[in-house]
Amino acid sequence: MYSQEPPKTHRPSDVIDQIVAEAEVGRLKMSREERELLLRISSLAKTFEDEATRPRYGVRHHDRIIPPNEYYSTEQVKYFISDARHIAGLIVRLARVKGLSKELKDVLTRLEEIAHGK
Repeated sequence: MYSQEPPKTHRPSDVIDQIVAEAEVGRLKMSREERELLLRISSLAKTFEDEATRPRYGVRHHDRIIPPNEYYSTEQVKYFISDARHIAGLIVRLARVKGLSKELKDVLTRLEEIAHGK
């Protein structure tokens, strides 16, 4: 999508942040909408990536921060599911902005279903 072959990593947000940085210095063409979508995806991806440090620090979600003393509750799991669905929706929007709707039709249909809790 952005002429990048993503490396294997446990932190995909680092790859997304690098792509955005390259666009900011003019190495890649990217619209403001694409940039905003990528930054939102990266921010929420960090929620999942930060799981390793979760017992010591709080966890950020798209609509709140959960302190360490509230870990592993049913409510927290609901927030993670909400974040995953939100990311799915952002990816669908990004693919549409990039004009990949036809190429990825089946994948985007499934991501939309996930985003809407189906």
